[in-house]
Amino acid sequence: FSLEEVLTGCSEGYRLAYPTRQFLLKVELQKQIISGSPELFAQMLDKIVANAVEFSPVDSVITFALKGNPDAFEIRISNQGPLLPKNMQKELLGSMISIRKEQSSEQPHLGLGLYIAKIIALFHHADINIDNKMDESGVVVIISFKSS
Repeated sequence: FSLEEVLTGCSEGYRLAYPTRQFLLKVELQKQIISGSPELFAQMLDKIVANAVEFSPVDSVITFALKGNPDAFEIRISNQGPLLPKNMQKELLGSMISIRKEQSSEQPHLGLGLYIAKIIALFHHADINIDNKMDESGVVVIISFKSS
């Protein structure tokens, strides 16, 4: 499936689903095809974007960038907002891990979203990492692909 088509469709859907955020798509690598399931890939993006929306300020921008070359490319999903706690980047991709503060919410948070995203990335032969942005203005999730 075409990564550009999935990213375009998802980002358009997010604009409707999350009208209090802006979504920007930057495609520097066009016509990139990968093997797998576009539906699962979209589900992975949904999990990442749900976190980005939850941890970003209203009216902020969530950016998708597809860049690299056909043999080594990545998707970067970045948002403004609070930084990750030190040394938690790898742990946040594990099962049942959350950094949310206890809230008077009706539903407890299970901490499975990024874990599911990691499993879907692995299924598509990609690595996934989460880190603070270099300028410390927020967080970036990087989904990396390399030909074997």
